[in-house]
Amino acid sequence: MMKQVLAILMAMLLFITPVLAEDLAVDWATQVIDVLANGSPEQQTALYDAMNDDMQKALQPGDLALLWPQLCAQFGQYMGSAGDVQTVETNGMTVHICPLEFEFAMVTVAVTADEDGRLAGLQVTKADAKKVEEVPDDTDAWVEQEVTFGTEPWVLSGTVTMPKNAAESVAAVVLVQGSGASDRDEAVYALAPFRDIAHGLAKRGIASIRYDKRTFTYGTEIAASPDYAAFTVEEEYIRDVHAAARLLSNLPGIDNGRIYVFGHSLGAMLAPRICEESDGLFYGMILANGSNKTLLEIMIRQVEDSTGRQLTDEEKVSLIQPARYFEEMEEHDSPAVILQRLMRPTLIINGSRDFQVNLQEGREAWEAALPDAAPWLTMLWPDVNHMLMAPDASAEEAGTPAEYMIPCHVDEDVLDAVALFIGK
Repeated sequence: MMKQVLAILMAMLLFITPVLAEDLAVDWATQVIDVLANGSPEQQTALYDAMNDDMQKALQPGDLALLWPQLCAQFGQYMGSAGDVQTVETNGMTVHICPLEFEFAMVTVAVTADEDGRLAGLQVTKADAKKVEEVPDDTDAWVEQEVTFGTEPWVLSGTVTMPKNAAESVAAVVLVQGSGASDRDEAVYALAPFRDIAHGLAKRGIASIRYDKRTFTYGTEIAASPDYAAFTVEEEYIRDVHAAARLLSNLPGIDNGRIYVFGHSLGAMLAPRICEESDGLFYGMILANGSNKTLLEIMIRQVEDSTGRQLTDEEKVSLIQPARYFEEMEEHDSPAVILQRLMRPTLIINGSRDFQVNLQEGREAWEAALPDAAPWLTMLWPDVNHMLMAPDASAEEAGTPAEYMIPCHVDEDVLDAVALFIGK
């Protein structure tokens, strides 16, 4: 039976085109998912061979075996299909959007076929998970405005949060998410850390802008783009952060000489580069639960932790983003080198309970690379997790994604420290 499935899969990979019947396209996409989740090494090799040239340049043959363990490490046990496959055509590509259920989240995998019927893209996006706790608006503390910015075809939507009844122009932050297709609240499972930060800073007299990432808003279009193999943080992050800062700087009530970039996770790792390339848009930086190590180093450690084995050299490559994504980042100086070149006011925060960026990757990496007596540098090591929260987690939940299923909010002491830093 497995050989029959493989033969069918290979035939479809080689000959499917956008004009095939929809049910055949759905069968093809679901079989790709089955091979990724449960396929033998031989089936995964055959799937790799059926990829187009751009995909094969972006991935190594062993990468497919690592994709599913990484997803399970993030989202928990794979439960199966969560609904009907949707098929859309864009840029000459056919994209099959497969909704999947994991233990802690709903996930969509966009399986893309090019005009020749070869596998041209795999894009993973976290969909809705456990409902984020609703909180009443504190109308005495802030006022929010919906905004759009950027240029076609990548116009983004966001929210500007202003302290209510501020007596003068106020400092502001641009909130920059971590890796993945995040919405403006950086909502994950039961949490919404960027919403908490925006509201918490507004209570302390500081404005902010947060927005839906390009990969959240246009995930399908990006996955189907013929340029996907060349996709980098320049397109995913830097251009959009600069556009958001320019919008913020032109709003009434904003002190455009005191705009900070507030990066979280990968956003924190990119914040020094974002600041350096901004033409003076930013006065300073807050780097929350980032690292001076590379994203690839951290991903390798996370996958090795989840699989319980050391990865081979061939396996240590990109699993979800194209290889160029990592190569481009490593062509630039490390965050610590850029920070020392800029000497801008910088607050570095790493939580002692963070299991995504651990002690060695966070606090110890920063301390080893930066002068702790630098007048422009402040370091803070609070008892919080990767989401800057301190949930009441059981021993079984602590240090796992289950911790993020517990409704919680960003730690008030952390917000006080950020406001004090900006106030100085």
